[in-house]
Amino acid sequence: MKRKEFLRVFGLVSTGFLLPEVSSAKGSQETLQMRDVQVYDNYLKGIQYYDFSKVFNETEVGDELEIERFPNHKFDKFAVGIRRGENFLGYIPAYENIVLANLLDAGVPMYAKITSIDTYRSVGVGIWASLVTSQYESLEPLTHQAADDVEDWYRR
Repeated sequence: MKRKEFLRVFGLVSTGFLLPEVSSAKGSQETLQMRDVQVYDNYLKGIQYYDFSKVFNETEVGDELEIERFPNHKFDKFAVGIRRGENFLGYIPAYENIVLANLLDAGVPMYAKITSIDTYRSVGVGIWASLVTSQYESLEPLTHQAADDVEDWYRR
């Protein structure tokens, strides 16, 4: 299959028009489907320098946010920022933004929501990507915590 044809078919798959059946390793048929998958949940960096204090009193967990890509950022070529309307809130930490930047650059549909508010200097953001998957439910959800708050061997 030529690249253009593959991309055309993949485009149809990603819009939900064509979801082929695939064989798993066990030989059973699985149906691919579009699904929103949470790909990020952690705290924004730099919010004390931007506009979050302006919207702090009117912001709640679950509020939708906009994701903005900054490919020409002076310090970070993978910069991903978050805004709420006209107000810029902060950046995804540089040590966590490369995958998100690549997904955005590839045109993967994504959306963000506030997942926690501790103070006007600490806000958690979750990001979901619309992906084609073969599994309807996750095997075992990790947690509904920001990654920096999860207790495991590496984060002791």
